Order: sequence, then structure tokens, then C-alpha cells
Amino acid sequence: MKKTTSDLNYLEPYKNELIEDLNNLALLKAVRKGDIISAARFLDRGADLNPANQDTTPLIEAVKADDSLMVDFLLSREGIDLSLKDSKGFTAVDYSGTLYIAYMLLKHGADLSFRAGRISYANSKKILDILWENHHTKNFFK
Repeated sequence: MKKTTSDLNYLEPYKNELIEDLNNLALLKAVRKGDIISAARFLDRGADLNPANQDTTPLIEAVKADDSLMVDFLLSREGIDLSLKDSKGFTAVDYSGTLYIAYMLLKHGADLSFRAGRISYANSKKILDILWENHHTKNFFK
């Protein structure tokens, strides 16, 4: 007898994994839309901030969107791992499109060894190093 979509009992053994996957997918969608409130809800309901089995991470998606508010929100969450790579082998820093987002990631301990960062400013690593070392940096981005 063929299973139909109305009879979902066959999914019961996978229920917890499916719920986890749906939460993680919903979190990525919320991040891509810039919806911080929904992102917080999905994280509070068990979505993984540092998914190991996905092609990307919420932080990478927020950085790719140049969404500094979402990046700041995700960086404020306990346990975020800035060293995670996407399926192409890039970290969030590699996708930084603005100095401000790169600075935020650096401030939270990201490794600044760019491979292919999107920052188009000349000598961006040198600029970030100067900003990081400069005692006025705290006030510069406020």
C-alpha cells in the first residue's frame, strides 16, 4: 500500500530531526528577510545558530545581505561561531561588503585573514588593523 501525504505517520521516527531542520530553514529565511523578531523566535525555539549540516549559516547570510542590524543581533547571541564556513569554504568575514560589518566581525573575534572579501576598498586589511588599534574606534562607528 502506497503512503499518501494525508498519512504522515511514517514520518514519526524522523519527527525531531524534521522539526529541527524546519526551524533551521525558517531561521535562514528570517535572516535573509532581515526579520530580527522572527529570527529570535526561531532561535528561542531551538534553531541552530551554528548549523553543521547546512550549506550556509545565519551569520553568513546576514553578512552577504549587508544587514548590519541582523549581524549585530546574531553576534549578540551566546555561542556564535565566527569560524564556520559555507559550502564554498568561506567564512562570514570573506563575505564582508562593508568596513563596518568587517569591523563588527573583527570586534567579536573573527579571523581577519581574508581570502576573497567583498570589501572594495584598497588595503582593507590595513584599514581594519588601523581602526582596530585606534583608541577612537569605539566612537567612530556609533
